[in-house]
Amino acid sequence: KNGIIKIMSATSAFGMGINVSDITLIIHTTLPLSNEQYVQEIGRAGCLGQGSKAIMFYSREDIRTLLAIIGGGQEK
Repeated sequence: KNGIIKIMSATSAFGMGINVSDITLIIHTTLPLSNEQYVQEIGRAGCLGQGSKAIMFYSREDIRTLLAIIGGGQEK
């Protein structure tokens, strides 16, 4: 509305209970350790019913871990 973009950088601890009401975009630069952690962290966005997006950056080396997270298992 006013042309101001607010940016916050946080560690994974931020996803554990801190609520900021106007988050509309979550960007992961590292993989979460589990499916549950990922869901908890992206759940920080869209708390007021507004639209939100989650983006995850990963490398080729992360694909095995990413597939384990998607499958709900642990990395082997």
